[in-house]
Amino acid sequence: MKHYHRLRGIGVSPESVSRSQFTVYVLEQLRLRILRGDVPKGTRLVERLLAEEFNVSRGPIRDAFLILEQEGLVHALPRGGIEVVGLTGTDVSNFYAVRYNLEKMACESILRDENNDLSDLRAVASEMATSKNLNDISRLDVAFHHEMVRLGHNHFLLRLWETLAPVIAGILEVTNNMWEASEVIQGHEELLATLAHRNNEVFRVLQAHLVLPEKLMKRYLNRGKLSESTTETVPLPIARNKP
Repeated sequence: MKHYHRLRGIGVSPESVSRSQFTVYVLEQLRLRILRGDVPKGTRLVERLLAEEFNVSRGPIRDAFLILEQEGLVHALPRGGIEVVGLTGTDVSNFYAVRYNLEKMACESILRDENNDLSDLRAVASEMATSKNLNDISRLDVAFHHEMVRLGHNHFLLRLWETLAPVIAGILEVTNNMWEASEVIQGHEELLATLAHRNNEVFRVLQAHLVLPEKLMKRYLNRGKLSESTTETVPLPIARNKP
């Protein structure tokens, strides 16, 4: 069993992060490191040591663990403790299959409702088309799909999709140097056009649109960035007091 012992990384002063943001900060750092493979599958996350390294109480660590477990990135061990599940190529395929089916349901509802207002969806697509920053495009990518699912007017569907949203955003961040902005923008424009024209082609367009991030994430995982047999300490940005 691999463990976190002393997590080393770039020091971040806790003064720069308000107490109310500690959970979000810890959560985002852990999620990104898991998606990147910096924290290998089977690694046990030790609450006490993480609290020391992030210079926070155990509360934000526990909160982050609960959310990561909901996202399917970690799981609770029978005798206590949290273990990293990580992502394999099969996991990525399953994740995008679930995502496609949720968004397909939303599109079906949109096509049935001729009075659906797509103005907010157009606004997101328009902003994306003029953006030059990959981080902004990633943020707008998630916003576009969130709005599309919201337009399905299914509260339960939206809640399910929102559970996936942080992982969707994390995958985009991990792979943001592997895709072309123009290709992503074009995909969203095609989705918007088929929805606006109540065209059943939207399902084919949606499926093709989701193939890109799925393939890129699988390619990233296949890079063999970190051997699962490693016993070395895993680097992670940490929060420290200023000297």
